[in-house]
Amino acid sequence: MSTDSDPFRVLGISRISSDSEIRTAWKELARTHHPDMGGDVAAMQRINTALEEALALCVKQDHANAVPTVLHRDVSSLTVSVLPVDCYLALEVVAAICGPTVHEDPPYVLEFHLHDTPVQHALYGWCRCELVPEAGSTTMHLTVGSDDRKQSPSVEEVRDYLVLQLNTIDWPEN
Repeated sequence: MSTDSDPFRVLGISRISSDSEIRTAWKELARTHHPDMGGDVAAMQRINTALEEALALCVKQDHANAVPTVLHRDVSSLTVSVLPVDCYLALEVVAAICGPTVHEDPPYVLEFHLHDTPVQHALYGWCRCELVPEAGSTTMHLTVGSDDRKQSPSVEEVRDYLVLQLNTIDWPEN
C-alpha cells in the first residue's frame, strides 16, 4: 500500500476507476489492513480516507459529464443503529419521498433527486448516500449537489431532513 496522498495510488487503482472498482480495491485492502485482522490502525485510516476522497472525485466525474454542478460533501453525516441492508431499505423509502432514484448499488449507495422535499433550493438538487458498515450499525456519508450553480441545497439541511424521515420509520427489533 502506498503512503502517497493520492487516493487512487493508496488504493492501487487507476484515476478513471468506477465507483465499484474503488469499493472493490478498498475491500481488498481492508481485509489485510483492518486492525481486527492484525493490521495497523493508521494504515486503515489512510485507506478509509482514500476511499472517501476517491468516491468524491468519482461523483464529480459522473456529474461533470452531464451538467455543471455544485457539490457539498459531509463524511460521516449520521449513524443509524442497524445493519447496512436494513438502513438501505429504509433509505429507499425516504428517497421515494424525496424524488426519483438516479443511481443505486444496494446496499451501499443510493442517489436520488431532492425536488419533492421542503429543503431550500432542492428543485435541481440531488443527494448521494453512501452506507458504510460500522460495528453493527451504519455510517452514512452524504454528497449533495445541484445542477443550478446559483442555488444549491445545504448538506446540513438535507441531512436533517433525512434524519427526520428516517426517525419516522418503524425499525425492526434486534
